[in-house]
Amino acid sequence: SDPSPADEAPRNFAWAGHVMDYYGYDVDLLVTSDVSRDQAITGVQAAIWEGIYSGSIVNASSLSTGARSVFDEIMSSGLPVTDGPALVIDLVGAQDQIISNPVPEPSAALVFGLGSVLAGTVIRRRQA
Repeated sequence: SDPSPADEAPRNFAWAGHVMDYYGYDVDLLVTSDVSRDQAITGVQAAIWEGIYSGSIVNASSLSTGARSVFDEIMSSGLPVTDGPALVIDLVGAQDQIISNPVPEPSAALVFGLGSVLAGTVIRRRQA
């Protein structure tokens, strides 16, 4: 857990990573005849915030029946909460953003590779 930059509450970033890994990538698998896609998304989001902030931050009784069933499924799933990658971007005055397993941009890898080649060339020339 890390403190929030806005001092809202302690956060467990790992929980967000695990929920996104298990439920967030294919939310359509949670859609049933009783749960719409919007309800599934709401349930996943509510579970993420509950796990990140902990301590009954989400008023689960305010969720629709479908969203509540997804929320309850995730909260009772036994997902580990002690490790796992996630990046939480705290946007002041707006909804925070969660990125699970961030992928570096290809351009960053290209710049790193070109820099390494250039550095190697310079070192080789100095040794010759």
